[in-house]
Parts: sequence; C-alpha cells; structure tokens
Amino acid sequence: MENMEQLRELISKKRRSKNLAREKVSELLKIEGIEYAESSLTRFENGKIKNIRIEILNALCDILDIDKKEAFSLAGLDNKNILSENEGIIINNRKEIILKIYNFDSSRDGLLNFNDYIEVSQVVDTNEVKEFKNNISVNISGNLMQPFFFEGDKILIKKEELTVWGDLNRKIILYKLDNKFYLRKVLFIDGKGYLEAFNKDVYGKFEIDSKVKYIGRVVKQFNTRDLSNIEF
Repeated sequence: MENMEQLRELISKKRRSKNLAREKVSELLKIEGIEYAESSLTRFENGKIKNIRIEILNALCDILDIDKKEAFSLAGLDNKNILSENEGIIINNRKEIILKIYNFDSSRDGLLNFNDYIEVSQVVDTNEVKEFKNNISVNISGNLMQPFFFEGDKILIKKEELTVWGDLNRKIILYKLDNKFYLRKVLFIDGKGYLEAFNKDVYGKFEIDSKVKYIGRVVKQFNTRDLSNIEF
C-alpha cells in the first residue's frame, strides 16, 4: 500500500474512531481558519484528490489526534521539516504558529472581551508571522457583519497610532472607551465622525469625541484577502 493511501486510511480510521462525520470535521477546520469542504474530505479519503495542503493536514492531526511525524512522513514530508511543538512547522515558506483568537459577537454593541478567547494552531506565510503575533486576531460570531464577513470568519486587527479620523471613514476599527474595547465601523456624515455598531437597529451610532482611544483597524481576513484598502 502506497504511503498516501496509508495516510488516507489513517485519517479515515481516526475520524471514524472519534465518531466524527466529515461535515463536523469540516466545521472544526473552519473554526481554525481553514476552509476544507466536506466534499473535499470525502474525495481525499476516497482517493479522488491526490494531495493535501500542509495546513489542512496539520489541522487534521490536531483534530483527530494523529501523530504529526507519522502523518507528515506518509505525506512525503521529511521529518526535518517538523520542529518542536513550540516552534511549529515550516515548509514551503509557511509556518505554524499558536494564536489567541478573540471572540466577537456582532449582535452586541461592539464590545470585544479579551477574556473570551481560544488558542489555535494557524499556518501563515513566514513573512507574516510577526504581523500575526504582534496584532489582534478575532473570530466573528453572528451574522450582522454580512455581506463582508460571515459567522466563523477570522480577521486581523493591526495595532497602530491614529493619524486622522477622516482617513478611517468606512473602516472597521478597534477602540477603547471607559476601559472597555469595542469593534465598530467609522462613518462620516456631514463632516462629523461616528462609530456605528453592526447591530445598528439596536445600538445605533455615536459621535467620536476625545474620550475615544483608537487602537487599530481590520486589515486582513485569514487565508483570504488583504482588507487594508477596503471600505465597509
């Protein structure tokens, strides 16, 4: 039996031993910021897809409790590419890092609770490691950020100094007010700046004043796109 066939059998066996449907595995992968449809997993296990991306294999190992050295060896990856658990995995200019992902409930007034987070393994380009580690990663809950973001999407907030509020018009920002942190959209109307909640029918907007301390803005969606110049 070829190594890749052994890997397929190993993944399928581990998944079934945990009584996890392929749909559930796909959902767990999405929580970690990795898009891999149930149909793709089915086709991989059945041999219809010949290869598997490094970040998907790595996340499957975490979810299914598969030994990474064994899985990577079966996938044809040299063990020298597997570093210590703290350092992660480097291959093809990508690296596995551990990130704190903070949960954001879009149905609320914009409050971001820094005590509500999970730690996940995330594979990023090696030239992005510093960017991810030095900034703030957020998981979206609820559907009130549609059509820009959907439940389960993960975004990166870049911490930076405020220059001019007007430059942030129609940007999603993180700010501090009364010792709490909020995520809202900046909106300028008739020359005045406002911070608008995503659940605007309930929480509306208020005018920006000197009490609002700017922290940073949304610049990226995980594994998808650069949002630096996008207006929301």
